[in-house]
Amino acid sequence: MIDSRRKGKRVENELCARLRTFFPKVHRNLSQYQGTDGRDFRHTDPFCIQLKAGAAPSWRKALNEATESAKTGEIPVGVTRQDRDGFFVHMSLEDFLHLYRWGAP
Repeated sequence: MIDSRRKGKRVENELCARLRTFFPKVHRNLSQYQGTDGRDFRHTDPFCIQLKAGAAPSWRKALNEATESAKTGEIPVGVTRQDRDGFFVHMSLEDFLHLYRWGAP
């Protein structure tokens, strides 16, 4: 259990470092473990990001938890990372198209 928490912390910190270019104030949400807030990260507006990592992380679980934790107006985003692999982003097609219309090249 301790090793999995340590691994989760390491992967969350790694994702924070990757996100910091676009979200300078991003940090891990430590209250998620106290059951008060399901999101994994703070200061990622307009996104609510939920991370799942491991041997076979569930993209569906990540996206469902992000959807449940998202506040009105936030875009739920599931992020997965399989062991020793890259990060992958999961979102609804509607949200993807909304972002594209919003300002993608």
